[in-house]
Amino acid sequence: MCNAKFIMMDEPAAGINPALAHELFSYLKNLVKELKITLLVIEHRLYLALPYADYAYAIANGKIISEGKPEEVLNDQKVIERYLGQ
Repeated sequence: MCNAKFIMMDEPAAGINPALAHELFSYLKNLVKELKITLLVIEHRLYLALPYADYAYAIANGKIISEGKPEEVLNDQKVIERYLGQ
């Protein structure tokens, strides 16, 4: 039994291949539902984590530059400019 209400993970998929990372994030998403907890994940490989996220933040130079639904954050011009240089 888990008494936690909030868990924070920094780069839980670091060093593992994308297929295993998707398994990990799928497991974590199910765990969140089952235990009714909040999970904050810091992940740089957005393509791995965002399909499993309910809400996302993009940070640049220590400041939040965008937040919202994952697809909104990915399409935010500030995020595109900072992360893709376009």
